[in-house]
Amino acid sequence: MGSRIQEKIGRNKQENGDYLADTLIDICFVTSYKIEDLLKMPPTRRARLIERYKERFCKQ
Repeated sequence: MGSRIQEKIGRNKQENGDYLADTLIDICFVTSYKIEDLLKMPPTRRARLIERYKERFCKQ
């Protein structure tokens, strides 16, 4: 099961760069989401979650 998750993360890195994968991992630490849930989540919902994460935790 872990290898399937690693494959999905690897695919996300190839498609969107390391930044998205790192952001998803960070979101897992600050929310109750599991990485599997974030990878299965519809792209628009995931994008909104990432934006909320950036607004709240990535203030410069």
